[in-house]
Amino acid sequence: MSTLYVAMDVGSKHNSVAYVDQSGKVLHKQNQVLNNLSGLNLIWQQAENILSENDFSDVLFGMESSGPYWLGPYWSLQSRCASDPQHFKVHALNPQIVAGFKDKFPLKKQKTDNKDAISISRRMRFGEYETSYLPKGDILALRTYTRHRFHLVATISREKARFLSILCLKFNEYKRAVDDMGLFYKVFSRCATALATKYPSCEALANASIGELIALIKSQERSTVVLKTVDNKYEILQYVARNSYPLPEELIEPVSFTLSQTLDNINFLEQQKEITEKMISSIMDKIDDPAKSIKGLGPVFSAGIIAETPDPKIYNYKKGHASLASYLGIIPSMNDSGEFKSSYNRMTKTGNPYGRYYYIESARLLAQYNPVFKQYYDRKIKEAHLRRYKRTIGLVARKFIRIYYHLKVNNLKFRYV
Repeated sequence: MSTLYVAMDVGSKHNSVAYVDQSGKVLHKQNQVLNNLSGLNLIWQQAENILSENDFSDVLFGMESSGPYWLGPYWSLQSRCASDPQHFKVHALNPQIVAGFKDKFPLKKQKTDNKDAISISRRMRFGEYETSYLPKGDILALRTYTRHRFHLVATISREKARFLSILCLKFNEYKRAVDDMGLFYKVFSRCATALATKYPSCEALANASIGELIALIKSQERSTVVLKTVDNKYEILQYVARNSYPLPEELIEPVSFTLSQTLDNINFLEQQKEITEKMISSIMDKIDDPAKSIKGLGPVFSAGIIAETPDPKIYNYKKGHASLASYLGIIPSMNDSGEFKSSYNRMTKTGNPYGRYYYIESARLLAQYNPVFKQYYDRKIKEAHLRRYKRTIGLVARKFIRIYYHLKVNNLKFRYV
C-alpha cells in the first residue's frame, strides 16, 4: 500500500499535473488543464481512476503556495478532501523548499510547467517539510484586511516620497524650513500642504499679501492661531520663497499640477486606510487573543500580529519561539568562520514580510508606550555602538516574539508585575 502523489504546477490560466507513485514513476501527465472548477474536476476524476486501477492507500495533492492562483484550487481540494480525510489530503508547499530541491539535480536544468510539476512531486515524496500555513474563519478575513492595509501604507509612503521630490523642484527650501526652522509641525500637515499646492511657484508665494497668507493659514490650522505666530510664519514663508530656485516658465504649470494630483492620491489613500482600520477593529471585537492584553499595541497592530502568527495547534514550531522568529525573518545573519565571530549581523529579512512588518512596527510602539518593553529598550540602546536604533528595535521585536509565543501557546494574558 502506497501513496499516489498528484503534483500541480498552478498558473493563471492553466495547470500542469503529474500523477506519481511512491517510487517516482510518472503514471499520468495532464498538460494545460484549465485553472477553474472544470479543470479541477478532471484532475480529481483522473486521481480517482488511478486510485481504482492501482493498489494505493491514499492520494496526496500538492502545489506551491506562490501568488494568488493556488488559493482557488487549494480551497476547492480542501473542501473535497474533508469528506474523506483518511484517503485524500492536500498540501501547499513553500516555493523555497521546492526551488532548493531542484538545485539537487544539476543535470536537469530545463524548466517547463510539466517538469515543475514533477519537481513538486519529488519534493512531496521526499517528505519532511512544513506545509504553508493558511488560517480559517475570522483570522483569514482579518489577514486579508491587514495585508490590504500593509499595501496601502506602502503606497502612501511611495506617494509621499514622490510628493517631496516634486516639492523640491517647486520650493527647494520648503522642506528645510519645515524641518529646521519649525515653520509647521511637519511637511504633510494640512497647512503646509495647502500652502505648497495653492501657489503655482515660489515667486507667486513671495508676492502674496500678508492678509491672504494669514487667512489661508488660519483656515487650515486645527487650533486657534495667535497672530504673532502667524506673522512669524509669514516671514519664514517670504524667506523660503525668495531663496528657492525659480522654475522655468514652461514647468510651472505641470509641476504644480503633478504636486496637487499626488497630494490628492495621498489624501485618498489615507481615507482608504482609515476605512480599512475600521473593518479590522470590527473583526477584532469578535476575537479573543493574548495580543489584545498587551498595552501599547492597539487594535490594528494587534490584528496584524494575530493574523500573521501561525496557530501553534496547526503549525509545528520545532524550535519554539526561535522557529517563529525564523518564519518572520527576524533573526541575525551569521558570518562566522574558524576563530572569527562576527559582531554585527544584519537581519535576514526572509520569510513572511507582512508578519515582519507588523512585529517590527509593534516593537516601535511597545518601546514607547509599554513600560516593560520601554525599560528593556532603554537598557539595550545604551549597550549598542553601531546601528543603535535598528539593532535595539530588532532586540525588542525578538523579546516580543518570545513573550507572545509563550502567551499564545499557554493561552495566557499579558500581566504586569
